[in-house]
Amino acid sequence: MTEWFFDDLAKGLDNGTISRGRALKLAGGALLGAVVPSLFPREAEARISKRRRCKRKGGTWLDAADPASPCRCATPCESTNAIPCHNNEDCRCLPTIEGEGFCGLGSIASTCTSSADCAEFGANWRCIPCEDVPGGHVCAEPCPT
Repeated sequence: MTEWFFDDLAKGLDNGTISRGRALKLAGGALLGAVVPSLFPREAEARISKRRRCKRKGGTWLDAADPASPCRCATPCESTNAIPCHNNEDCRCLPTIEGEGFCGLGSIASTCTSSADCAEFGANWRCIPCEDVPGGHVCAEPCPT
């Protein structure tokens, strides 16, 4: 397409059917049309789409989530719209107080201020925000993988 476009443009300039101003606008438009798509890669569009879908589900998109975690969209512990993970309805995506996604069971233990406080229950237990309990944070058990 580009070859015949510039051939026709050159012929039009040569025989006077296209003005120089019009030729510059057409060439500029062709150049702009070639450059603009590279400024907005599809990955960015997909990420925006995922964030919107997460918000529609009542979740929070976690930018700081662990890349290995399946949970980038999480709901609070008291949410009735739990977002399942690992294709297991008992497992749900929860946000940790550190801002990472965590695939956990709804089970809770004592209150905490960081995920380190939950180590007494098990190696991978995490501290999650939960407004329904005194202190606002509880330890949650990880889902079996």
